[in-house]
Amino acid sequence: MDKTSAYDRRPLRLLHAVRPKTRPARTLSARPERHPRRASCLVAADLPRVLLALGLLLVLNLLLVPPRPAYGQQANASACVPDIGKEVVTQTDLFRHGFFRLADVLAFSARWSAASTDGYHWQTAPTGFSDGAARWSLYIDDVPVSPRVLGRNRLNALPISLSDVACVEIVSGLDMGGPAFLSGGALRIYTKRPAFGLSIQAGVTAGNEINDPGPFRYTLPETVNIDRTGPIHAASLSVGKQTGEGQASGRLDEHHVMDAALRDRTRRLYDIPNTQPHIRTRALRFAGGYGRQRILAGFAHTGDMAFFPETGLEIPVTHRMAVWGAAGSLPLWRGGIVRYAVSTTRDALPLRQNRENIDLDWAQRRVEAQADLRLRRLRAGGRLQTFRAETSQRLGDETLFDLRLFGGIDLGGRPQKSMRLALEWARRETQQGAVAYARMRRRAFRLAGSYGAAPLDPGSRALWSHRGYALPYGAFEGLPDVGGGRLPLPRRVTLDAGWMRAQPKDLRGLSGSLLAFYRGFRNEIQLEYDIARQTDEKGLDRSGFDTTARLVSGARGHAGGLFASLAFRPLPALRQRVSGAYEAVRRCRPNTLSCADHRPRLRLVSATELVVGDRFSLSALVQYASATRWPEYADALPETWRLPARWLVNATAAKRMAADRLNVSLGLRNILNEPMRFHPAGAVFHMEFYFSVAARFTSAAGF
Repeated sequence: MDKTSAYDRRPLRLLHAVRPKTRPARTLSARPERHPRRASCLVAADLPRVLLALGLLLVLNLLLVPPRPAYGQQANASACVPDIGKEVVTQTDLFRHGFFRLADVLAFSARWSAASTDGYHWQTAPTGFSDGAARWSLYIDDVPVSPRVLGRNRLNALPISLSDVACVEIVSGLDMGGPAFLSGGALRIYTKRPAFGLSIQAGVTAGNEINDPGPFRYTLPETVNIDRTGPIHAASLSVGKQTGEGQASGRLDEHHVMDAALRDRTRRLYDIPNTQPHIRTRALRFAGGYGRQRILAGFAHTGDMAFFPETGLEIPVTHRMAVWGAAGSLPLWRGGIVRYAVSTTRDALPLRQNRENIDLDWAQRRVEAQADLRLRRLRAGGRLQTFRAETSQRLGDETLFDLRLFGGIDLGGRPQKSMRLALEWARRETQQGAVAYARMRRRAFRLAGSYGAAPLDPGSRALWSHRGYALPYGAFEGLPDVGGGRLPLPRRVTLDAGWMRAQPKDLRGLSGSLLAFYRGFRNEIQLEYDIARQTDEKGLDRSGFDTTARLVSGARGHAGGLFASLAFRPLPALRQRVSGAYEAVRRCRPNTLSCADHRPRLRLVSATELVVGDRFSLSALVQYASATRWPEYADALPETWRLPARWLVNATAAKRMAADRLNVSLGLRNILNEPMRFHPAGAVFHMEFYFSVAARFTSAAGF
């Protein structure tokens, strides 16, 4: 007997046929009626009310009782489906490769570049975008979340644990799948739906540098383990029922500085008795769902060392984050559907104890609402953003209102043979712009592009620096004179052309994709630095930097490249995936012919998995990046501004035990054991050993 789920239409087989229970026939005498029957005319008179009640019940059933996904799956069935321009990382990938922090998912991507000064915060951007044009967006269960604070990425500081993640979409370039149109890339994180009943899950991860430089050099003497990276404690409690689900999770993450040069530089502000430079994050997340509707609430507290190139220092700061949001969809008549997403995010950077009592004195609140209506081939919607800065410094304007409205039409009757044209109108204060979008799909081939002018990212540090905000130790020189205090609208163009061969029914078959991309920008506002090594009275080099920062108006440039990926299974138990990206980025200063290439030109990622049954796996992840130039560090020592080509090899063994209730992984990082630097200012990575264990308990009664 087959039973089909109304959500994903996958057949589910029952072991035994369900037969109705039979009872012996009984002869009962008819009871006399207590009330006389109504006349047929009365029934006819109540017929409109009955039909109205049935109609209301039908509408409520469509709105409030939609098809349910399978337990343990992400709530959005269309999420994490491989496509051109999109990479997918599943929970299985994360477990088999032994990852434990959210930013680790970027290790699977050859399209996104990432650099870190401390091994905890990673500055990342999609392929083809320069640092000043890193306009990617972040979503958690389709709820928009601000991805940056003063231009800094904060993936690992989000109120979410990696064990709660079902899958992650890494989108490069144009994204027209959500309520808002995005042309700069996106990270979409989808969490697992709780299992039916009551579930409790807990885990711990710890890591050590194998060839550590000495006992208690980076941690306090009373710590149990020396030179420890972590530990990371994570726990969650969830309840899943047919009518809805809820989940509460928490995480305590600790990261100790392992780079001697970084530690020496932080002593200027962080040399406090009985302390050592470290980063600690405490986070809580509350999530729930009812049908197609999702709600999210999260809180995070991070004791941070924020590195700013304008200062050349890590400034101790306490980062407090709070996010509330909801997202979902409502079906309408004739196949129409309304999708929405609303959120508010507040980030505060109050004072953290330091030697000079330096306070960043910054708080930001972003409120965002997105919605779109799809009715047959027509699509219309918009996005509203309000951004407010709170600081004691005098700002030209502390509030931003960003409104974008769009309309589009789908041409073609089949999903595999379609074309979409859309136009977006943007307005911020007295500035107006427009962006045109186009996407064409013909079976395995897709062509997408956009062109237009839109305001800067509201979270851009350059935008708020122009309005009057200044970092400690940071002095901007040569602020652009744009007249009237309004920054010009950048002009940007994106173009993607790709082909993809999906996974065939034969699991040993090949699947792959090929994507060519082009990015261009003009009239961009970007940051520029002149950075040189500090010296003492004897002329010896010190760990700090002398920096001068400036805003450059009218910067232009372009980028182009090729991305390719290939996945195959030479053996049933052996899985291989190889991807690579070739990229050439040129950034030119205004009114000059001076251009610089400041990104790796070649990146390769190879992931190998040997799965022995369903319980044990061996995996290896190999990354290669060609030499990297950092023009802003050109005045420093040659080994500082140019990083050599680097190989990074990781290996992990993962084991599932006790009916998947106990998951254990052992990992080695940087097996080549060579100094690995992703950024001129830090941090050095050596060979490290990681251990993680996670336990999961589910109520047998299904409470």
